[in-house]
Amino acid sequence: MRFAVSINHQQAHPIIHLKDKQSGCQVEIYAFGGLINAFRLPLKGKMHNCIDGFSSVADARKNISNGFKSAKLSPFVCRMKNGTYAFNKQQFTVHKHYLGEHAIHGLIYDAQYKVKSFEASETNAMVQLVHTYESSDQGYPFAFDIELIWKLHVGKKFR
Repeated sequence: MRFAVSINHQQAHPIIHLKDKQSGCQVEIYAFGGLINAFRLPLKGKMHNCIDGFSSVADARKNISNGFKSAKLSPFVCRMKNGTYAFNKQQFTVHKHYLGEHAIHGLIYDAQYKVKSFEASETNAMVQLVHTYESSDQGYPFAFDIELIWKLHVGKKFR
């Protein structure tokens, strides 16, 4: 089969690899944060990573808030003034990660995702990751599920 999926469970958080054995193209995804850590493409006999990733899952855990590389920024992005917002005439203040006076980049950038499914075929390699936010921050008491589907396709296409 042209494409392959492998999952390394020997780390604190699984590392998923999607590979196109014909082109040599590879993708590395961390279950920690659902991060795309590497998108490696062969060029002139060498592999080139197009992603500014981390050296390891431990590095990602330690440094995710220094630039939020590949982070999933939900349920808000950028900065929330004083970490406060109103919804249905009620005021809420989130408590996770602040830059100065303002909350930034959501609540799940460092979430642990679970591998829901994966498959490989002659046309692609795919992994589906899921995470349930369970209202862990009193400033965002609204549970939600997030699902990420990453696919490596023929033609060195990844989405």
